[in-house]
Amino acid sequence: MVDSSGNTLGIGNLSEGRPGPADYTSTHSYTCAFEFAVESVDSDFYKLVIGHRDGPTNSDEDLANTDWNMDLGLG
Repeated sequence: MVDSSGNTLGIGNLSEGRPGPADYTSTHSYTCAFEFAVESVDSDFYKLVIGHRDGPTNSDEDLANTDWNMDLGLG
């Protein structure tokens, strides 16, 4: 997890993947779900980075409104 300036806020680990619900709205109809946690981070904006892939940037308020859950997708 990094802040809006790219500074590392914390590091977490992905859980073992598990099959997620089928998504028939795309050409890839199967999903995989992972859980992760990054403890004790404090910023106005957060960006999730997994390996070399940048994820979404969310505000503190946006994440609080979703109970700190993120949905990500790879195309």
